[in-house]
Order: sequence, then C-alpha cells, then structure tokens
Amino acid sequence: MRVLLVIFSCLLLVSCSGLTDKSYSVRSEFQTLFKNVNVVEVKESEIPNVYEIYYVGENTGMLYFYPEKKILIFGELWDINGTSITGEKLLKFFEKQAGTNKKAGGK
Repeated sequence: MRVLLVIFSCLLLVSCSGLTDKSYSVRSEFQTLFKNVNVVEVKESEIPNVYEIYYVGENTGMLYFYPEKKILIFGELWDINGTSITGEKLLKFFEKQAGTNKKAGGK
C-alpha cells in the first residue's frame, strides 16, 4: 500500500508540473545541446512545433526553439494588432521570477 502511495504521489507530481511529454522531451533535447543554459520552463508556442524556452542566469529571457531542425529563434512574435506576444509572455515570466526570488529571500 505504501509503495502504491509513493508511485501515485510521483505520478501526480509529474502530471502537475506543467510539462507535457513533448515539452519534457524538448527540454531534455535543448539541455543536451546547450548544457550551459539554465532552462526553467518550456512551453509550446503559437507556431506549431516551435517551443518557448525560458532561461535564467547572467542573461534571463526567452528564445524559440524548433527541435526538428535544431533552429534557435531570437526575437519577438507580434500579432496583427501590433501587440508583442513575446513581450507579454516575458513580462509574466519576469514577474513570476521576481516573486520566486522574493520567496527565496533574494532581492
């Protein structure tokens, strides 16, 4: 019974982590290619098969990764109304990181 509880807890933790199977495999592939990049989050983008890679470190930000062709895309996505999709996502990411740093006792 205890073993089943541990297994269930692990499965619940993985399923609630926000990573889809594909996002997890993209993250693993990216980390294998770029070992010095501290990836904190991977999400699917609006473009099919292109993923948002969020990273922290000396430089913090987001880039796009097309794993099928091993292509990195640096820059912004804009919608036809002139709104920076990337900018909005980065703002949320920076706010989340600021909240994480406060909880951890950072500045």
